[in-house]
Amino acid sequence: MAFRVCRPPMAIGVTLRGNQLTAIAVDGESYAVVQQAGPWRKSGEWWSQTNWCREEWDVLLAGRTSEKVCRIAHDPSSPCWYLMGTYD
Repeated sequence: MAFRVCRPPMAIGVTLRGNQLTAIAVDGESYAVVQQAGPWRKSGEWWSQTNWCREEWDVLLAGRTSEKVCRIAHDPSSPCWYLMGTYD
């Protein structure tokens, strides 16, 4: 399995129900979240619990005509969500 990194990460729209991801909008197309794993917290300061700068999920998305497996990320200090890349 290969991982294709988005450089720079692409801004996406995310729909949440409580703490669960339910839908994602990428490139004008909406996908339902079928499965998710995460979040994994990442930081440049791994030794400090208070300085998490990103949470990442792997998600299986189902659209009208296709499925995708992606890694998405969220900065807990902002409302921004990003597509980090897709798995082939």
